[in-house]
Amino acid sequence: SRGRGKPCSGALHKVKSCNEDPCPGDNPTDCTWGPWSAWSACTEQCGGGQHRKHRTIVLEPSNGGHPCTGGAAIAVASCNEHECPHEVVQCVWSDWTPWTECKRLGRVVSCDG
Repeated sequence: SRGRGKPCSGALHKVKSCNEDPCPGDNPTDCTWGPWSAWSACTEQCGGGQHRKHRTIVLEPSNGGHPCTGGAAIAVASCNEHECPHEVVQCVWSDWTPWTECKRLGRVVSCDG
């Protein structure tokens, strides 16, 4: 755009499948999921949180093979849904300690700190 013209909108390029027919003599290969990771730590210690696990595709389909099925690459579930104890401890900062001596390269300095 120029001056007060509107900028262009939309994608800068497009991608589409092509030449999808299997090559002669090649057997179709179906997509294969890898194993699930371990569950992550729960986001909360009590009162309900979430944790997640993930998996990746280890073999892409080829030669007309079937795409991966069986859900998503990331799973999210609730965790630690038990009630929190009545006494919930919140983070509290203590007072700052006094300043230490001013040092530069390990030596105490009184100017040009």
